[in-house]
Amino acid sequence: MQRSFQWRAVARRLTPAQYALETYNAKTMHTDRVRLGEFDTGAEAVAAAKALIDGQLRAAIGAGRSFESAYRDWLASGSVPSIVAIQTEAHQVEFDPFSYAASQAQEIADLERAARNRRAS
Repeated sequence: MQRSFQWRAVARRLTPAQYALETYNAKTMHTDRVRLGEFDTGAEAVAAAKALIDGQLRAAIGAGRSFESAYRDWLASGSVPSIVAIQTEAHQVEFDPFSYAASQAQEIADLERAARNRRAS
């Protein structure tokens, strides 16, 4: 049983990933891209992109910034994720990091405020 699992793990590594998550700094736009990881599905790549944005916004909002300020700072100098299809048979994934960040900033701020209120009571 153990042996077949090991073979599946090896076979999985030999299968090329379908998507890559790259990031660039909002200031430099698309000139300095950094590859953060590779994923088998578009859904996994989108989840990783969302987690990257959420982490940046949470750090700013948790430090006491308003959601507007956190979003503006992210627009000015944040790490912007981009999903790239790296296999010819992979379909391009639709993900707008700017729209996602705008909608999440308010939601994260509301969650942080609720958590602070619970701790205060």
